[in-house]
Amino acid sequence: MWLSIFLIVLIAAITFFQSIHGLFSGLITCTLTILSCAFAFAIHEYVALELLIQWKPDFAVPLSLLLCFVVPLIVLRTAIDSLIRRSCLLPSLVDRVGGVVFGFVTAMLIIGMLTISLQLLPFGDSFLGFRRVNVTDPEFEPDDENNIWLKPDRFAAGFASMLSSGIFSGQRRWNQDHPDFVQEVGWSQTVPRDVRCFVPRNAIRFDSFTRLKPEYVYLRRPTTDQQGGPAGSDVTPEGPKETRHQFWALRFKPQRVAQDESKEHRFCPYQIRLVGDDRGVVRQYRPVAVMDSAGSHKYVRTTETRKGKRPAVAELYTVDGDGNISVAFELPEDFEPHFVEYKMGARARVTKTPDDTAGPSDLAAAPEPPTDAEPDGTRQPRRPQRGGRTHGANVQEAGFSDQLPHRLTGYRTVGDAEIRNGVMSEGHITANLDRQGTGDEVTRFNVPRGKALLQIDAVNLRAGSLLGRAKSFAVTTLRNYIVTDDRGGQYKICGQIAVAKVGTERIVEIQYYPEQAGSVGGVKEFSRIKKRHLDGPDYELYFLFLVDSGRKIVNFSTTGRRGGEDISDLDLKAP
Repeated sequence: MWLSIFLIVLIAAITFFQSIHGLFSGLITCTLTILSCAFAFAIHEYVALELLIQWKPDFAVPLSLLLCFVVPLIVLRTAIDSLIRRSCLLPSLVDRVGGVVFGFVTAMLIIGMLTISLQLLPFGDSFLGFRRVNVTDPEFEPDDENNIWLKPDRFAAGFASMLSSGIFSGQRRWNQDHPDFVQEVGWSQTVPRDVRCFVPRNAIRFDSFTRLKPEYVYLRRPTTDQQGGPAGSDVTPEGPKETRHQFWALRFKPQRVAQDESKEHRFCPYQIRLVGDDRGVVRQYRPVAVMDSAGSHKYVRTTETRKGKRPAVAELYTVDGDGNISVAFELPEDFEPHFVEYKMGARARVTKTPDDTAGPSDLAAAPEPPTDAEPDGTRQPRRPQRGGRTHGANVQEAGFSDQLPHRLTGYRTVGDAEIRNGVMSEGHITANLDRQGTGDEVTRFNVPRGKALLQIDAVNLRAGSLLGRAKSFAVTTLRNYIVTDDRGGQYKICGQIAVAKVGTERIVEIQYYPEQAGSVGGVKEFSRIKKRHLDGPDYELYFLFLVDSGRKIVNFSTTGRRGGEDISDLDLKAP
């Protein structure tokens, strides 16, 4: 209540100040505020993840959001004041009313950005009596949310979402990753001050996403003794609350960088959000149940509360004995997952596990890793099983092999290509995988003596922020991909392979230039497969690197500098 009153006073003060300066000044300030708001939402994630995360992790997001809004607004307003020194001459009533209208819009945006930034700060229980998801309330229910009067935070976030879908839209709209940013902010702050609210982007590894039978999600109800006092709780099976909904179990592993200062992985399930497509609309969901800590592999939730008892999804948990986090979601039947986000910073792409009718016994162990080869000798493409992220692409699997991922028995060259006896020494070729069976054959690459060919099975990334899109564009244009071994040696890309649907045809393109590794003009854009084709679940993308024999590859990056994606867990030692 006190926060709402304070913010309404600020809105009134800014509106009054703008009304004094009139319509023309109010219009300029309103326009600059809208531009600064759009800029802040587009770039704040990059600033937080790349510049501020190492300094103050839990303050990285609010500081980046506020600074990316305030600094451009002050600079632009100062520049405009130095260039335009006189106002337009308008009737007094029009000038005053126009100033009030534009001043109110400006005030709502400024206070909205301030409100979101305040809610992102780790204040603990509440700030001036307000908390969006008040888990300390004994009567709190899982779906309860509070709102600030006039909702300036939702006004600012809604404005940014509208602009990202319109004039400021890019390859990927901002609201595709943040369908309800204000709700996302509220969920992230449902923990005490000593529990982290923000972690780096490579802090989780996706494991499995499997449909659960309804009988494996249990409802915990508090029980009373004969005198009416608490006597424990009963756990009984309960199906989905909504019709045409299903239970899905998600499991992932947080990395060491996600630990609290106490060296523990403590979390509230509200800090986990699953984003995906529900019949053409992007939605986000929080878990409704958590794996029972007793090791029974049941997912338990609480929907009825009593004094002193909080819902299961609002309690603090830690990882299981294997270091995993296992939660359950209640999702519509047609829901297609995109990614899971943990504590606002770490993301991992989510794919459905083939066995979609699993119970707890199936989830007690990690799914079997996919095989490296099909019966015909071609490598089976694997969908993303990893977290981590760099600009342009990230790694899902990798291995050393001189074999092509698909055996080709009919191809055409793009420019010069050297192929003898089914072995490709260099060049650029393309083929239609749906029309194989005739023509020359090519099955493997010619690898120089003392080298081994590393093939990285990658995921093509779409950056969300404006600066991220610019950096990803530069990286993908120059193909500036680099791997580093355990001794600090670096190896630049020497080739790439893509398989994608182009129209009605399934096309494969292969580039291999061992003598021009990493040079501009060596590996370049594909001729038939474009960036728009490398999206969705059905494409394949491989990067090729020639590595000195005996070296172990530990890092994949786009600059060769410190950072990138740690892939040491894949045990990539060159034969």
